[in-house]
Amino acid sequence: MGDPIQPRPAAAVPGNFIADHCRRKHERPVRTISHPIRVYDPKWNELCHGQISDIIDSCDCCSDNKLRIGSETAGKMGANGGRVDGDTVVVSIATLCEKIGDAGMRAACGAFYGPGSAKNEGFNVPSLPQTKQAADIYATTSILEDILKYLEPATPTKQDKNDKRGTPDKPGIRLCKVLILTESPALVQSISSDEFWVWKDGNFEMNKKDAVANGKLFMALDDMMEKFWDQRKIPVWFWLVEKGTLQDAKGLASKRLEKIEAELILPSA
Repeated sequence: MGDPIQPRPAAAVPGNFIADHCRRKHERPVRTISHPIRVYDPKWNELCHGQISDIIDSCDCCSDNKLRIGSETAGKMGANGGRVDGDTVVVSIATLCEKIGDAGMRAACGAFYGPGSAKNEGFNVPSLPQTKQAADIYATTSILEDILKYLEPATPTKQDKNDKRGTPDKPGIRLCKVLILTESPALVQSISSDEFWVWKDGNFEMNKKDAVANGKLFMALDDMMEKFWDQRKIPVWFWLVEKGTLQDAKGLASKRLEKIEAELILPSA
């Protein structure tokens, strides 16, 4: 993780704790910019002392990784309290891109939710540019799309109230934030930089000279992130970690790439 990270004191908990705990200052700073915060700083968390494991731990109930909370915070959550915040999603994303014989470049993605999580998966990059950056953007957008499918409606509509068909097969989940761990500086910089916001504020229009690489993919990712915020006020944050940190996610991508290679090179039965 590089240089030790100095923790900051926990902020006082205002108002109703269950409603406000996701907005505590140690998790999100006071906004000093007009656009949404997209880059996570681990120093926001009172438990961070320089290691990822300081603030991320596996949930006892589902085995998924979650953001850790201090004992004082957990106590204020009452009977539902614990060492992790169950209303968070933490996912590590890694991608690999390699040349496979005459088939050319192929990319694969890995999404790691936690040790033993049923959500861990490796998957292909479809008919997009088979490059590392395109794979990073596609993987993030795809994972966010999957998460959004499982969220419960923000407020019941009139149609929902009159619906007599019963509960859905897949119940919704509560969520207050999504934290994405990545080793890609290009991804984090591109989706959060001042240049990106200028581009977005200009309705994503630029001349050919200033064209953004993988622009359509970034537009799709931005649109997905906006859905989380506009519809449910859920922030999506990127945590840029050092290279070599996300070996579990990279392993999932590697296995998927091996399967792609076998399908392309080995003759079909």
